[in-house]
Amino acid sequence: MNELKNDIILQFRNWLPEDYDSLPWPARIIDDKDTRINGHESDAVLDSALDKYLKRYKIPNDCYIPFCQACLTNEDPWTLRFTPLPDKDVSAWIKESEYSPTDRSQPDISKVKSSLFLLATQHCVPDNEFLLAARVKIFSWKNDFVLNLWYEKSSRDTTQLLQETRPTTMSGRTFSLDWENWWEPSTQRTLSYGSGGQMRLVNCFPACFPASIWKTKFSWEPLTDNPLIWQFQGQPVVRYERIHGKVDLGDDLARQPLLERWLNELPRGRAREVSKMQSTQ
Repeated sequence: MNELKNDIILQFRNWLPEDYDSLPWPARIIDDKDTRINGHESDAVLDSALDKYLKRYKIPNDCYIPFCQACLTNEDPWTLRFTPLPDKDVSAWIKESEYSPTDRSQPDISKVKSSLFLLATQHCVPDNEFLLAARVKIFSWKNDFVLNLWYEKSSRDTTQLLQETRPTTMSGRTFSLDWENWWEPSTQRTLSYGSGGQMRLVNCFPACFPASIWKTKFSWEPLTDNPLIWQFQGQPVVRYERIHGKVDLGDDLARQPLLERWLNELPRGRAREVSKMQSTQ
């Protein structure tokens, strides 16, 4: 693998321009406000290096799924086919005047954080459901506000935050959930990961990706016809949803208020085991 890494690094060094905006138009295509579609040069660098490597070496059988996670883009069909639903009660979202002052004053970050926390954990959450993971984001004319919520296992009874940044995995594509050997960081003890990877479309994959513990510890399994719903002993116990706030048809259509989260139905199966995990935000 060192040979492959070195080849990729060398090609990127030779390709990356010092001034991206100086490239000709076909190399820096920007679409109509909802995504940025760059040229394919970076893909070609990776493809060329892999072609040379795979001509001489075979991918081990247990590495096919991690290989696909690493090399495929993040546009997930199951996520793209479901447009985020409009919130029936947009009054639950923090008012723009509270996080986007018209003068030069700075917003109260602690108030913004508390508002987003309540929105993610309580707003439109039925009494028999429990939040497993969430990401909520809002935007002002000059700032992006993003709150990630997840659970991490703790060896002691504490409310202390275990780490400042969310643990991440390398892909948000849900096809890997059908297999037993999808890749995730081996050093983390968490119920979900932030999704890494590259993509051309916005909001095209689950921002919160299930950890393998869902299968190995809780015996949950994704539905074969919808990996955004998980079941236990034939009964649905976990679902993924996306809700958007008030839409602003301004200059950047991609920067819209969005809440996405996994919700666990508490009364069934072994779902209550998640209450033993330490909340982290």
